[in-house]
Amino acid sequence: LRTGDVLRLHGAPGDPVALCIDDVLLGHGNPVVHKGDLAIEVTSREQKGRQES
Repeated sequence: LRTGDVLRLHGAPGDPVALCIDDVLLGHGNPVVHKGDLAIEVTSREQKGRQES
């Protein structure tokens, strides 16, 4: 995954979603993931991302 990637989800809004990312360092500037109703957006830790809905 890279900053700016958006993953579209299949399912009803509000359904639980689990996302596992292996070998991702949690250091400064690495991507973070924000979950919306039907999509996951990858943003930079350095920018203020959207709040989880």
